[in-house]
Amino acid sequence: MKRIVLTLGLVALTGALFTTTASAKTNICEDESSLCTSTSTDSVTGKGVCVIDGATIDGGLTVTGDCLLKDVTVNGGIKMNAAGKTLQACGSTINGGVRVSNASCVTLGVGSDTDVPTSPCDSTGDSITGGVQVTNLSGGATDCFAAADASFESEGSTITGGLQLTNTAFGEVQLESDVVSGGVQINNNNSALDVTGNTIMGVLQCAGNAGPFNISGNSVTGVTNCD
Repeated sequence: MKRIVLTLGLVALTGALFTTTASAKTNICEDESSLCTSTSTDSVTGKGVCVIDGATIDGGLTVTGDCLLKDVTVNGGIKMNAAGKTLQACGSTINGGVRVSNASCVTLGVGSDTDVPTSPCDSTGDSITGGVQVTNLSGGATDCFAAADASFESEGSTITGGLQLTNTAFGEVQLESDVVSGGVQINNNNSALDVTGNTIMGVLQCAGNAGPFNISGNSVTGVTNCD
């Protein structure tokens, strides 16, 4: 009986990590989407970027092109499987989590070292409920928006539901000044790690990464295991 209860609990937890709201309409972020407030060309990459500014999106968001979310509320989570494309969100509230399984670059929140000329973000992080899972990023410095110097960066954001990051091929992984409830796992990335100044409720695990590593100034309630 105890084994059955535990299994059901794990299924319930997994289902709660990413919640999708049923909708007859598929909300898509790409450069020809009707959701775009504007479409701009990034000055460094030359990419056409769909900029969504100040909108509320119900039913989740599917990212299929280069996408910049500024002060956006997404109910139903974000999903992305788009090789060579970039997602950035700043000042946004995302209910239902962020799941990226294939992309070039992902930036959540904004730091002083990040600039997007197509639609400048102020230094405001994101609020994400439902966790963040990102795998198989392939972007280098010339593939990400403007001055972004990391394939994955999250800075100044609040993430409830944990963060998992795996299999980044190039570029740096940066997790800076975030508050994460649910633990952080950064594993098997062929990249440098910069994990600094975070508050993490849960474990901090870093295994199988190429390095070099800068892991410092973090407040972690669980075990820290980084090699």
